[in-house]
Amino acid sequence: MSTPTRPPSRYAAEPKPGEALLQSAGYTHLLLVGQAKDLPTLSASPVWRKASQLQETIGSVSHYLFSRGSSNSGLNNEDEVALTDSKTPTSLIFLSVQQLLSGRIPENLSMIINILSSVGKPLDDRKMQLEDVVGWLATSGRKNQHAPNKMVNDVQGQFIDILWNDLSHPSTVDLNPKHRFRTPDGRNNNIIGSPFLGAANQPYARSVKALHPRAPYVAEPEEMFDSILRRPEGFEGFVPHPAGISSLLFGFANIIIHDIFWTNTGPEVKGPGSDTDSNQYGDSGNGSSRASQWQNLTSSYLSLDPLYGVGQEEQDKIRNKEDLGRGLLYNDTFASSRLLVMPPASCALLVIFSRNHNRVAKRLLEINERKTWTADLEKLSPEQLQQQDDEIFGTARLINCGYYVEMILHDYLSAILNTTQADSDWALDPRAPIKSILGSTPKATGNSVTVEFNSLYRWHAPMSWSQSKWIEKWEDVNHETIKKSAALLKKELNAEDGVEPRYWKLSKYEVNVPRSGQPELTSAGVYERDSETGEFRDEDIAKILKDSTYEVAGTFGARHIPAAMRWIECQGMRTSRDVWKTCTLNEFRAFLGLKEFESFEEWNSDPSVASAMQDLVGHPANIPLHVGLHGEEAKKPRLGAGLCPNYTNSRAILSDAVSLVRGDRFYTDSATADTMTDWGLRDCQPDVQEGAYGGMLQKLIRNNLPDQYVFNDVALLFPFKTPQSSYSILEKIGPQKALQYSLQPTPTPHLSLGYKHIQSGGKTMVYEISDTPKVEVERMSLLFGLPKMNSNIKLIYQAVEMAMSRQNSEQYKLFIQSRIQQCSARRSPVSTDETVDVARDVTNPLICGWLSHIFGLVETGIHSQQLLLCALSDIYCYLNAHDQISFKSRASARVAASGFAWQIKQHIEASSPPNSIGNLIRRGVSKLTIGAIDVLEDSIKTISGQRPDIKHTSPDTKIFYDTIRVENDAQRIPLSIDELTADCLRAVSTLAYTIVNGTAHALDYLMPATTTHADEIPKLRQTLHDLVHNPRFDRSNIHEAHLKHGLEGVRLAHWNPYLRAISFGVKLEHRAHPRPIGIIDREFRLDRNTLEYLRLLDVEGYCLPMFEIILPVIINQVFSLNKVQRAPGMQGRLEKIMITGTSASIPTMHIRYDGSKTLKAINSLRGRRTNGIA
Repeated sequence: MSTPTRPPSRYAAEPKPGEALLQSAGYTHLLLVGQAKDLPTLSASPVWRKASQLQETIGSVSHYLFSRGSSNSGLNNEDEVALTDSKTPTSLIFLSVQQLLSGRIPENLSMIINILSSVGKPLDDRKMQLEDVVGWLATSGRKNQHAPNKMVNDVQGQFIDILWNDLSHPSTVDLNPKHRFRTPDGRNNNIIGSPFLGAANQPYARSVKALHPRAPYVAEPEEMFDSILRRPEGFEGFVPHPAGISSLLFGFANIIIHDIFWTNTGPEVKGPGSDTDSNQYGDSGNGSSRASQWQNLTSSYLSLDPLYGVGQEEQDKIRNKEDLGRGLLYNDTFASSRLLVMPPASCALLVIFSRNHNRVAKRLLEINERKTWTADLEKLSPEQLQQQDDEIFGTARLINCGYYVEMILHDYLSAILNTTQADSDWALDPRAPIKSILGSTPKATGNSVTVEFNSLYRWHAPMSWSQSKWIEKWEDVNHETIKKSAALLKKELNAEDGVEPRYWKLSKYEVNVPRSGQPELTSAGVYERDSETGEFRDEDIAKILKDSTYEVAGTFGARHIPAAMRWIECQGMRTSRDVWKTCTLNEFRAFLGLKEFESFEEWNSDPSVASAMQDLVGHPANIPLHVGLHGEEAKKPRLGAGLCPNYTNSRAILSDAVSLVRGDRFYTDSATADTMTDWGLRDCQPDVQEGAYGGMLQKLIRNNLPDQYVFNDVALLFPFKTPQSSYSILEKIGPQKALQYSLQPTPTPHLSLGYKHIQSGGKTMVYEISDTPKVEVERMSLLFGLPKMNSNIKLIYQAVEMAMSRQNSEQYKLFIQSRIQQCSARRSPVSTDETVDVARDVTNPLICGWLSHIFGLVETGIHSQQLLLCALSDIYCYLNAHDQISFKSRASARVAASGFAWQIKQHIEASSPPNSIGNLIRRGVSKLTIGAIDVLEDSIKTISGQRPDIKHTSPDTKIFYDTIRVENDAQRIPLSIDELTADCLRAVSTLAYTIVNGTAHALDYLMPATTTHADEIPKLRQTLHDLVHNPRFDRSNIHEAHLKHGLEGVRLAHWNPYLRAISFGVKLEHRAHPRPIGIIDREFRLDRNTLEYLRLLDVEGYCLPMFEIILPVIINQVFSLNKVQRAPGMQGRLEKIMITGTSASIPTMHIRYDGSKTLKAINSLRGRRTNGIA
C-alpha cells in the first residue's frame, strides 16, 4: 500500500530568529526556542509577536521579582521541568498583573458572571463556559509565570473534580442479561462489588455504634409497656389520628415493613456468602429461638417481596406455569402467608398488585415493542417458552414495582408530609440526579436494613379500633397462642402448609363506620374465590379497601398501643436489648443529627409520661431505643407533618425512604425503557391531572377494580386519608376546588360502552354492550350539569351535510397540495426524497379547519389546529369511553366543552328571530361577541405571521345555524338553546374524531411499505396505482373507486379492535337486545353495498355522508405523489401522540415521495389561498 502524501508544512520557510524547524513523522513543526532577548526588536515584529514578546519578557522579569530565592534559577526550562519545582508559589499579585497585561480582565469578568448565573442549572455548552475555564487556566498556568500558583491549582483541582463526577466510578449498570431483572432473593442489586448486599438471608446491618453503658436499674420491658405504651381500655381509650389518616395507609405501610423486615426466629437459613456463627446468642428459653435473630429472611429492597416471594421456591408457587410463555401469576395470588394473619387491607392491596402484574404482562406481549416475543406459543420450544416467560415476568415485575415506588412517593409520603394542604403536586423524589460544584450524590449503591429501623417500624399505636378488635379476638396473646391462633386462621383460609397460594382465601371483617362513635362489625368470615377463574369478586376487594379508607387510624405517641400487643411489643424490646444490643434513644438522635434530650419533659411534655419514664430509667441518657421511639411525644398536624409520628421517627422515616429508593438500582440507573420498555416506563408514571396530585393508588384501583368507585370520589383519589378530612382540606383550598370532588358520591348506573364478540353458527357476531346514543346523552348532561337533557342530533348532522354539499371539492385538493408543499422536508442533500407527516400536518388540519369553518369555532390561539383536534377528541373520548370515566377525562372534556359551548351558543342566539325585546338584545350581543371572536382570531393570525381572512362570520356558518334554528323550531317540542348547543358539540366532536382516525387508518392500510405485507395489500395498491397513473385506465369512476378502496381500508384496519373487519349487515332500527350490529368478515371486497359501511364511523350512521365526500379527495391527492410510500422505520408507522394537558391522542404517520417531479398544481398554488379552510 502506498504511503499517503503528507501535506506541505505551513512553516516550511526559513525559520526566523528564536525559531527552529523540527521534523517529526513526516510533518514540519515550528518550535519556539530561546528567551525574549533572542527575539527581534518590537519594531520589526508583527503585532502578535509583539504581544508574545511582551508577555514573555514580563514573565522572565517576574520570575525574579516574585519567586524569591529560587535555588534552581540557573537551570534552563528543560532542567526545571525535569526537577521537582520547589519555588514558593507565585503570589496573587503576579497573577492579577499577568491577566491585566494580557488583556483578559474583561473576559474573566464575563466568565465569572456567566458561571455564577449558571449555578444550580444544567451546563449550557453553547455559552462556552468550559472553554472559558480552560482558557483562563491556560493563560494563568505555570508555563507563563514560571512558578506554581495555589489559586490556579485549586481551580484546576475543582475543574478535574467536576469532570470526574460526571461519570460513575465504577458504573452501576452493565449489560449482563442476569442483571437485567430483579432476582427472587434480591441479590445483584449492587453489581459493583457487593452483589449480596441486601439480599434475603443476610445479616441485619447496624447504623449506630452503641457506646452508652447499660444501666443496671432500668426496668423490664413489661413494666415499660404498661407504664409508657399501653392504650387505656375501651373505645374511650382510642384516640383518632389528629390529621385524619385512614387505616388503609397503615395497611400499605404493613406491606412496606414486611417487604424489608423478616427477622429469623428459627434455625439459621444459609444465604449466599453466609459464614456467620449462629450460636453466639443462645436461646432465651421462652419458646422463641433467638439464635438467628441477627438474620433478615427477606431482601432489603422495596421489591414487593410479599407478592413475589423471597426465593425461587416461593416465586415458583405463584407463577402460572400452566400458561407458560406469558409471564403471568396465578389469578389474585401472592406469596407471603405472614400477611394472612393480619387485618385484610394489606392482602387486598396485594391482590390488586397481583392483578396489575397480569394486566401489564398481557399488554407487554400484545405490544411486543422489540418484536422478540411471540403470542403463538405453539411455535416455541420448551427452552424458548421458559426464556420468554422469564423475560415478560421480569419486565412486568419492574413495571409493577414502578407503581409500588410511585405509590410510596406520591401517595404514602404525600400523606406523611401533608402536601395536599398546599394544593401542590410536589413530591419528595429521591431518584432525581443531584449534582453541584462539590460533586454528585451517589445512587444505586444498594441497601441493607438495620436493626435500629427494625425497632422504629413497630407501628402498633396507629392501629384503628376495628384492627385492634381483630387482634383482641386472640385472648392472652403470647408465643403459644399466636402460633395456635395463626394455625387456626390459616386453616380457615385454606392456607395451611403445603397448600398453594392460588387456593388461599381472604379474611372477612366488614365494619360500618359512622361519622362519630364506635365502628360496628357487620360481617365476619372469609372471602371465597371464584371456582372457575380463581379470582376474588371485585366488590369484595373494593369493600375491604373502602372500609379501611373510611375508618380513621389511631394516633402515635405514648399510651396508644392496644393491650393485645403487649407480648409482641415486649419481645421486640427484649430482642433489641439482649440480641441486637441497640443504642439508646439519644445515641440514635445524635446519629441523625438531632439534639439529644436533656430532660424527660423534653422527650414527652406529658408530666405523667415523663415522670413514669424517669422512674423506669433514671436519666434521659438511659432511655432505650424501642420504648423511647414509640413513647416520645408526637407531632401536631400541619403542612409538612401529616402522619404526626413521634418526632424522632419523623426524621428517620424520611431518611430511610430516601435511602431505600435512591440506593435501589432498579429505581434509579436501571429504571429505563431498555428494562421496562417504552410503554411500561410511561404506564407507571404519575399523572397530576387525575385529581390526586400525582397519586398512583387511584390508578391502580381503576385499572384493576373497574366500576367500583365514582371517578371523583375522594375515597378513590385520597385513600390514605379519611374522606371527611380530605374534603375538608379541599374546601380550605377553595370552594371551586371542592366542587370537583364528591364526598358522598351517588352510585350511578353502569354507563359502560363498547362491543363484544360472540361466536354463533360458525360466524363471529359483534354486539353492542349498551345503547351508545343514550349513554352519550346521559354523559353530555353530566358534562353540562343538566338534570335531564333532550336530544335531536339528527338535525345537526343534516345541517352539516347540507353545508358540505355547497362546498367545492377543489378547495380540499388545493389545501392538501399546499400543506404537502409547506410541510415536506428534504432530509438528504444528495436525494430528492421528501418526507411529510401526512396525518398530523395534512389531513388533521384539513378536517379540523373544515369543521371550525362550518361550526364557527376559533381555530387559532388556544384552539389552534392540533389543539382544536385534541380538545374535540377529549370530548368524544369522554362520551364514548368504554370503561369507567376517569377524573382526568371528565376534567379535560369539561375544559374543552366550556371553550366551545359558549361560541356555539353565541352563534345559535345570533340566528334566533327578534320576536321579542329580550331576543333582540341577546341577538345583538351575540353578534357583537362573534365579531370580537373573529377580530381576535385575525389578530392572532397576524401576530403569528399568518395571512388573516377577515370573514367576520362566514356565510357558511350563518347558513348552518340558520338551518338548525329553522328545523328545530319546526319540531313539535323544540330543543332549548343549551340542548342545541350540547347536540352541536356532540356532533362536531364525533365528526372530528371519527373522520380524522378513519382517514389515518385508511391511508395506513393502503400506503406502500418498504416490506411486503399480506398478499391482498400489494394487489390493492396496484389497483390504486393503475387508477392514478395508467392513462388507459377507465377514470370515469375514479372517485367511486377511491371511496371503495378507502372504506375497505378503514373497515379492515379500524381503530377499534372489536370493529375491525366488521360488516354492518343488521339494520339499526330493528335491533333487539343484546343489540347485534354486524359480523366479522376479513375478505377484501370492492363490491360491497354502501349500507354495509353505514355505521363504520359512528353507530348511528350519521358521519358516513361527510366521510364519503372528503375521503376520496385525500386518497387521490396523497397517492398522486410520485413514488409515494410510508417512511422507513418507526416514523412510517401509524402512531398516536398525546399533547400535554389532554387525555386523547392524535394520529401521526410519515410518508415519503420523490420530490423531483412535484405536481404542477403545487407550483400554481404559490400566492393562492384556500378560502374557508386555510
